[in-house]
Amino acid sequence: MASRGKIAPPPGSIPTSPVARLVETGRQIAHPWLCDANDHLNTRHYQGFFDDAAQHLLAQCGFAGAAEAGRLGVVDASCAMTYLAEVRPGTLLVLHSGFKRIGGKSFTSVHEMRSIDGTHLFATCEIISIFFDLEVRRSAAMPEAFRAAAEALLVVEKDGEAVRA
Repeated sequence: MASRGKIAPPPGSIPTSPVARLVETGRQIAHPWLCDANDHLNTRHYQGFFDDAAQHLLAQCGFAGAAEAGRLGVVDASCAMTYLAEVRPGTLLVLHSGFKRIGGKSFTSVHEMRSIDGTHLFATCEIISIFFDLEVRRSAAMPEAFRAAAEALLVVEKDGEAVRA
């Protein structure tokens, strides 16, 4: 963990990824009121930031949510976050996202939370989501238009970093 007063580890201490290959899905500020007694971003707010990024990723693929899609929704089955560096109050953050896997009904999205200049990777998140019929309350087929858009954002991991396939 970074010592008090440092916003991030020194340049080069955390590998950078080619964020240009992932799509930007959000910008955030680590406001002081989002930070805890340890003077860093409280872990519960990472989830909110990554969830917002996931919604923007879906929208970029033409899915703006259940309200517009009628009876089709998306539910999350799993979310795994990795905390890599401390986020201090006032830090400007940018989130980038893409898809790691695209199945018939489900997909895995990957997200990175970085410093505004992209040099520091603070956290990553991997979410497994499933298309869901909101009437019958079970999984549903992925819409073909969504699949085509998502495939354009398909990434692979290289040396632990997400890059477009």
